[in-house]
Amino acid sequence: RFVSQSFLGHTSLKEWPVIFIEQWLGQLHHMFRFRSAIDLKQNLRGRHILIASPGPSLTESLEQLKKVRENFVVLAPIRSLAKLLSEGVVPDFALHVDATDFSSIVPNHSALKDVSLICFDHSHPSVWAADFRSVHTLPEPHIIGSSLIDALHGPLIPQLPGGSVSVVAAELAAAFDAASITLIGQDLSTSKGQYVGDSHEPKEDLSDRALTCKGINGERLKTEEDYLWFIGEFESTSIRYADHIELYNCTAFGAYLEGWTHIPLDQHPLLKGQETKANMPMPSKWDGQFETARSANVLAALGEESGLASKAAQICDDLEAACNALINEHGNDVS
Repeated sequence: RFVSQSFLGHTSLKEWPVIFIEQWLGQLHHMFRFRSAIDLKQNLRGRHILIASPGPSLTESLEQLKKVRENFVVLAPIRSLAKLLSEGVVPDFALHVDATDFSSIVPNHSALKDVSLICFDHSHPSVWAADFRSVHTLPEPHIIGSSLIDALHGPLIPQLPGGSVSVVAAELAAAFDAASITLIGQDLSTSKGQYVGDSHEPKEDLSDRALTCKGINGERLKTEEDYLWFIGEFESTSIRYADHIELYNCTAFGAYLEGWTHIPLDQHPLLKGQETKANMPMPSKWDGQFETARSANVLAALGEESGLASKAAQICDDLEAACNALINEHGNDVS
């Protein structure tokens, strides 16, 4: 497990797509059983979405979250689950984008069966094989448009930019026409640690060599290179969606996000309007007829992909033969 995490953690962006697709194909016989997350658009459209990210400040928001929980559809990265469930806060969905083994992070909690999982097709079985209520998968973005992806997820697939799970969660909610998106625990600063539950609070280092970002209150906060990238991604989300989706950053402590409204959770406009319970309809279950039809579509798509792969292999063989012939003849005509 540790070798796998280290390998994936230091692999270049060029190699990730290959690794993700190989992992997905290796477990396709399991993954095709799960509903596509694209089907959840009806569950999120027009809803008020709250993303409970795993930053250290999540702890500071929990008491208020308990009071307002029923006003939101709550999405939480896997790293947030242990803290949320231990405090009696059960999210509607857990979201996961990683390809490595998360067995030490997925909590062994009885309430997990009340949480639905959204993960990518390449996600590790330590996540999708856990005791979630249901599993809904997102397609590999590198091969959207292929017949196999169409069979599994349909042709109307939104592009979900984002380097972090919380950015992907925000993009998913926006693509599915949420009424509002609210962030908590989205520190994007290491001034109070990296994740909720960190055992110690690091000392502040604002030397010339330290990376910093603007804080919610205008202060300078210590951060990291990837967090600066994620800040830019959240700000890019606001540029594309703020004109028709309300975006709130209710994180108690952390980075300022340009284009998002920064307010404490207890001052959220949704609460002032005395909004009623979110009442999100639960994802529907498959009937036998639908599952049989989907299986047939996937098998047909696999046949088509196999044919294309055979043609590509033949082209590669022909090119190799032509190159070897040129080498043997000391030729240089590659026209």
